[in-house]
Amino acid sequence: MRSLLQIGPIGAAVLVAVALWLSAAPVAAAADVVRTVGHCRLVLPAGHEGLADGLADVCGPRAARLFAQLGVGEALAVRPVEVRIVEEPRQLDGRAPAGVRLPDWSQAAAFAEQGVVVLALHRRDGGPLLDVSETLAHELSHLALRAAVRGRPVPRWLAEGVAVQQSELTSFFRLYPLRARLGTDSRIRPSLYARQFPAHATEALVAYAVSADFVGHLLREKGWEGMRRLLAGVGAGRPFEQTLLATYGASLARLERDWRDRLDRQFDFVTIIASSTLVWGLATVLFLAAFVTVRNRQRRRLAEMEREEAPLEQVIDVVQAIRRPRTPVAPGASPPPSRSKVLVDGRFHTLH
Repeated sequence: MRSLLQIGPIGAAVLVAVALWLSAAPVAAAADVVRTVGHCRLVLPAGHEGLADGLADVCGPRAARLFAQLGVGEALAVRPVEVRIVEEPRQLDGRAPAGVRLPDWSQAAAFAEQGVVVLALHRRDGGPLLDVSETLAHELSHLALRAAVRGRPVPRWLAEGVAVQQSELTSFFRLYPLRARLGTDSRIRPSLYARQFPAHATEALVAYAVSADFVGHLLREKGWEGMRRLLAGVGAGRPFEQTLLATYGASLARLERDWRDRLDRQFDFVTIIASSTLVWGLATVLFLAAFVTVRNRQRRRLAEMEREEAPLEQVIDVVQAIRRPRTPVAPGASPPPSRSKVLVDGRFHTLH
């Protein structure tokens, strides 16, 4: 107590704040390695220290860009986001905040209130997670969006759609499950996923695809400026659908119809192009395969012909040598050596 009084009330307050922060901060396991990179405090499994260098961009410039896109600037940089990285997905629950259980298909999750991200280096099927940077960017987007709306609730499709648009270079592969579902369910729409995503992995893929493409539709309408206005309105306490109408000039139902119409036209066009491209692509592959087969066959036949003609050419050389006119020998000169050859037991011998 005397030491606290000696450093004064301000110093004591600082020490108390630090003590409270340390008591609230999660404790890394003994084998973990901690590295602070940009906006992230990485808690890495032993042996993965080099991963810190690989995540320098997503924790630095890329994180700053996605914060700015959502209008939160450097607000999240006051305290680095703690990124707890584990080897296997089954370890995620143990590193998440107390009482949290993640979906069976989850490989990462963000917890905005605690400023924590948990992330596994392997997929649920045991294979390595190849897009660690994209996965981390996805989770950082969730934290940024939560800061932009000041903790107020937003539809799940909006949060996940924004995260996909911010983290992935392309959502092309997400269109496959979406196209399959649109062909069997004409009622599919983003508002089906306003509160939560399906627990089943296949259905969750459809939900992500719908959310990402619909947010992409909103971005084509008003860009990130429109998205910032929408989030700022929600952050100011205005109802979501009212703010959506004011920002985009249309209700959610109307925007969903416009999105569905655009998607149907897009898929019709892609189907036509894909079908013709597939036909010509297969024709090209078959032509190239036939060409290579014929060329190889011709090469083998030429080699066989060369082997068959070799003995005949040797006989012709011998005959020509025998029939070649002899050079007259000058008086007193030695005759030139004979170069005649005979074939004995399949081998040629020079006559001396």
